[in-house]
Amino acid sequence: VHTGALPVCDALLDGARARGYQTLRLGTLHDMTAAQSLYQSLGFTPIARYPPDELIDTRFFELSLH
Repeated sequence: VHTGALPVCDALLDGARARGYQTLRLGTLHDMTAAQSLYQSLGFTPIARYPPDELIDTRFFELSLH
């Protein structure tokens, strides 16, 4: 994981919490393993695809901000 990205990501997550967001979801292409590693290091967990008819090879993640 690129450690330079962590402070930026932490600031973005803190901003989302401060604005009252409870959950964040994101998607990334299946072959973008570095992005997936970063998301998982931040606490995002894999979830089922959404919308269910998504045609691109995308992996989805979610993070609870509670």
